[in-house]
Amino acid sequence: HRSTSTRTPMVLPEHILVQEALHACQGISGRYVWWQPGKDGGSFALGPGAEVPPAQRQAVSRVAEVGALLRRIEELRRDPPSPLHEALGSAASREVSSLLRLLAILEARAGTRSDALTLRRLEVWLAEPRTRLRVLAGALEAAGARRGGAALDALHALSRHGDPLVRAVLVPLLEAAAAPMFRGIACWVLEGALEPGADFFVAATHAAAGAG
Repeated sequence: HRSTSTRTPMVLPEHILVQEALHACQGISGRYVWWQPGKDGGSFALGPGAEVPPAQRQAVSRVAEVGALLRRIEELRRDPPSPLHEALGSAASREVSSLLRLLAILEARAGTRSDALTLRRLEVWLAEPRTRLRVLAGALEAAGARRGGAALDALHALSRHGDPLVRAVLVPLLEAAAAPMFRGIACWVLEGALEPGADFFVAATHAAAGAG
């Protein structure tokens, strides 16, 4: 007679957790770390199919926040309502591209050998980029449905921050977002014309023919 036993969850090696976390950082669900939608936009989290110590589970969650932020930023950049928002989205994409290059480097390092990159090292590598993405998402949310000067005011208020890292992210965003407004002002002052679709405080009107 052969006794049956309850199957226990598999304890995942750390190098597998690192690979899963790196996939999550790119916004991709893996075998053990899944995207879970929620009221706050959603997050990546370890599923129930693996046994992971609490410290490692928390580390994976912190690292995987990068992927959730990338998803949020991509959502906020979609369908910009004005040239200002389009310029802001382009500046945001440059910041995102820098992160993706770093992730490619880390993924290549993790693939060299199983102990080449630990969760702790991955956390250290991604601590600053994660902060930059938080600031970036906050800036896109602040501009949001605001138009013209109101959007620039919101970005300027965020840029008046004591943390040099926050300012380093926000000042280029503010400069990029302000460029369409400055072009509109220059076009109006120098040529008396309005740029199509510009966020500007002067709007074209068409009076009825023969109106006095």
